[in-house]
Amino acid sequence: MLNNKKVISLAFSVLIFLFIVGAYTMNKNSNVTAESSDDTYISKDFKKFHSDYEKLTRAQQDTYWKEIEGKRVLWALEVDNVKQERVILTSGGMLAVPEVEATVSKARNDWALSLKKGEKITIDAKLTRQYYPQLWQVAIE
Repeated sequence: MLNNKKVISLAFSVLIFLFIVGAYTMNKNSNVTAESSDDTYISKDFKKFHSDYEKLTRAQQDTYWKEIEGKRVLWALEVDNVKQERVILTSGGMLAVPEVEATVSKARNDWALSLKKGEKITIDAKLTRQYYPQLWQVAIE
């Protein structure tokens, strides 16, 4: 009887081990696939994007802008103000200043007008213009 309990306990332990290893492997592989195949957006982090851009010289910024104009970004930002077909956004903080001006299509205007100051939103937009030194303009379609 004691041997059967040991065998069952050992088999159960092996099954748990295989389950944990299998779950870890599946999770690890799915992350690699998602990251390597997602080239839709040139940026998913506004603060890092803007910080990296600010480190470039003016000539380097001009060259880089030619490469990224019209590309898509996915940024989480905070609503600063809303105007007809425009949403002014900031990355937040105590001394937040407008950093992104999003033009909104007529079809999305009702959505824009429903936004509240301070509301956190994520935008999927195309870069349309960079006003030196601080304001980015994007289009939400």
